[in-house]
Amino acid sequence: MSKWPFAGHRHQSEPQPAPQPIVTQPEPALEIVENELILPSSVEEPLGISKPRSESNLPLIELRDVTRSFPGDPEVQALKGVSLKVDKGEYVSIVGHSGSGKSTMLNILGLLDRPTVGEYRIDGHLTGSLSEAERAAVRALRIGFVFQAFHLMPRRSVLNNVLMPMAYAGVPRAERQERAVEALERVGLSHRMNFLPGTLSGGERQRVAIARAVATRPSLLLADEPTGNLDQATANSVMDLFDELNDDGLTLMVITHDNEVANRARRTLRINDGRLTEATALDLDLSAFEAEFSPELEVAE
Repeated sequence: MSKWPFAGHRHQSEPQPAPQPIVTQPEPALEIVENELILPSSVEEPLGISKPRSESNLPLIELRDVTRSFPGDPEVQALKGVSLKVDKGEYVSIVGHSGSGKSTMLNILGLLDRPTVGEYRIDGHLTGSLSEAERAAVRALRIGFVFQAFHLMPRRSVLNNVLMPMAYAGVPRAERQERAVEALERVGLSHRMNFLPGTLSGGERQRVAIARAVATRPSLLLADEPTGNLDQATANSVMDLFDELNDDGLTLMVITHDNEVANRARRTLRINDGRLTEATALDLDLSAFEAEFSPELEVAE
């Protein structure tokens, strides 16, 4: 039996508090009442948050001809006509060099940015018409983030770092402590719960970040260069943890420049000059060869 109910509904068993009345707001508002996130129905219904996710056979993530342009002279197209489908439970890596468009891709997938042209759907529901408040609610409820720089709160304990996002994700207060402890146990840090992040190693801090991301039980985990600040042995242990989370049903997307990290995924995509393509085994082997031997070849020349 799975240790993490990623594929199921987040809180099917508990009654949801009624949204507070909104009289003058031009768009649905998010409210925090006694540390509980109150969502307007316009956020829950369009994105299927209030229904069990397992009922839908649609892709979890779908991009249709997405282009992201930035104004200037000349205009810069960071993404060019990108189309992508990611099913529930997939483990996908997107590999590319600096400036290839992978950071822009992460921002689009994480609802941190909007396409200039094209559609982004979550569980078949369009996200383009959502207000900023609604997008923030969807991020809190459906998407977990793991970043290269960890982004932990330095003056709060490891346990409090994991607890904090659950308030914004609407997790009932009575459940938060148990979930946070469970998440930290899963990443092997139950003995560090009362430590401050500054006293931890880089690998331990990344594990705290992973625990924080999965404690809310998101539909999707986005990892941006998750091993960039880690040594090889620590990076391997973090990637082993990702394998376990995916085996338990979590949909995982890793953005990286590292072909070894990319190869850990079940499916690998390559991004180059804003264009996304499926990577073949030969592509990855050649890239790994070039990364390993190109300095020696340059010296020889």
